[in-house]
Amino acid sequence: MYKLKPILKGAMFWFVILIIALSTASCGFKRANFTILFKDASNLKKGAPVFLNETEIGKVTRIKLQDGETAVRVQISGEYKDRIKEKSSFYILGSEDGTHIQVMVLDESSPSLKSGSTVKGSSKSEYWMRKGTEKAKGWIKKGIEKTQEFFESDEWKEFKDKMKKKLKNATKKGEEELKKQLPELKEEAKELYQRAKEQSPEVAARAKVYIDSLFKEAEKGE
Repeated sequence: MYKLKPILKGAMFWFVILIIALSTASCGFKRANFTILFKDASNLKKGAPVFLNETEIGKVTRIKLQDGETAVRVQISGEYKDRIKEKSSFYILGSEDGTHIQVMVLDESSPSLKSGSTVKGSSKSEYWMRKGTEKAKGWIKKGIEKTQEFFESDEWKEFKDKMKKKLKNATKKGEEELKKQLPELKEEAKELYQRAKEQSPEVAARAKVYIDSLFKEAEKGE
């Protein structure tokens, strides 16, 4: 029986490995296709780009009417197909001259959308509502962070300690002494309130509540 020479065996082994590697790579970069159903896609054209954030990830390959809706078939580049999640929204944005499909991933932890899936598209107004909500959440988060930062600062802690001591000492010395020192203390409090206001309205509001409560306690003699 004819036997392959060792060199030929080795060559065949590496040839098989190369074929497997190329097959794996081609599968990884295989394009994905999805169908998106829109109520209105009148301005969208075949070949229009598909964007994820600001990155172009694919294009529109077919547009046709289907059961009273417009079925838009899109092709996504292999390197981006796994970034389209089951919990994603799809929108038609832009003007008549530059219309495109925008993908917004709502949950990065959800499974990747399978090629061949059909999903519902959303309206342009829903896109701007969602973007507005995200922006509002960002403002709220930033406000909370600024508030925490201010009330954990050395400036605020020093002000509280100093103000408490001065009010306590003035109260102990009697009503006349308290009345005498109150304008000066209130001026100091006003300066701090203005600095808090520069941080955010939320910070200023919380600072004012605390400052007002200190003066009320002192004036009541508590």
